[in-house]
Amino acid sequence: MCMFEQLLKEYEDKLREEDKKNENKRIKTAQYDFYLPKIRDYFIPFIRDFIQKNNVSYMGDEERFFNERFSRDEIILATVFYVENCPQKRKTSDNKKRSISTILDFLNSFNNFFDLVLSVRFRMRHLYYLKPFQDKLIGEIRDKLHEKGIMIVDVTSYPALQQKEVDFIISFFENKKKITNAQRQVWILFQMSLLYGISMGTLGDIMVEDIDLERRKLRILNKDRTTNIFLEMPYEMYVLVKKHIDENGLEKGQRFFYTQRKSEKPVQSSIYSYVMKVIVDEYKKKISDDEVVLRRFTQYGMVRYAIIQMLNANVNIAHIVDLTGVDVEFVMNCRDEDMYESKNLSDYLNIKLRMIKTFTAFN
Repeated sequence: MCMFEQLLKEYEDKLREEDKKNENKRIKTAQYDFYLPKIRDYFIPFIRDFIQKNNVSYMGDEERFFNERFSRDEIILATVFYVENCPQKRKTSDNKKRSISTILDFLNSFNNFFDLVLSVRFRMRHLYYLKPFQDKLIGEIRDKLHEKGIMIVDVTSYPALQQKEVDFIISFFENKKKITNAQRQVWILFQMSLLYGISMGTLGDIMVEDIDLERRKLRILNKDRTTNIFLEMPYEMYVLVKKHIDENGLEKGQRFFYTQRKSEKPVQSSIYSYVMKVIVDEYKKKISDDEVVLRRFTQYGMVRYAIIQMLNANVNIAHIVDLTGVDVEFVMNCRDEDMYESKNLSDYLNIKLRMIKTFTAFN
């Protein structure tokens, strides 16, 4: 019996033990039917394939993989695999939308599998601080799905960062007496997310040759990857970008954002997760520990913030879609809800109408 079969058998046995403790038969059946398929049909196949493609040295020695290699990244990628491949209760024409419950269903199942099997059989202490996984990893998973063009429909649960939170992030970096190379890289990434609204997927694809220091321009491809867009960099961003290139000796052909020098692989959301955690912890201590507010601190929340700023500046929606890579419905969902209240809507429309030449002509 191979390692994966052993794990599944252990899990089934443990679930049956849990069932015996529960006198409610309806809950027993629901628990077994809910948790097991997600591990058996998605998590195990994903990990088996992941080892074959990325960690060949662990093939036949999966126990060593779980003891030495298994990390938050594999949990995130396994969840993304599930969301992409599981049957959808509601299918859309472009098949690019998912309910937040899809993510939560898998993470709840994995949380149960982790408690009953993985944490008992393997060395998993380095993952305890992430529990419950459905609370601690969902922001990064949402970011990863966003990179793949998959939109999470329940946008109200993870809204855009508000100006107060953005100001806090800015002060976090500006108040540092000394900024490390890793922190500088994350600060550049955050600035590009907050200003341009581009996803981790686009950021990870930026090459050194996409940056024109002389003209202070950043080149990215539009949504369809058919047209170059040249974005002006504000002075502070330009200074950070130039310093990052100069001090790290980055050359053409290399990725601008990296975790390992000269790596050909694009960076993942894990590049900023630690810094974001530090920011959230400080915000919790100094400002608020409201969970609704704290859930905004994701790259996804930054993208939504940037789109709202563009909408407020009257940027054409089609151009926002081209720049950020999201769909029109996502942009429309980013509109400030206050705008729909009668008084605020009137104020908003009057401000915009005053900008129209006809208003000036009739004034």
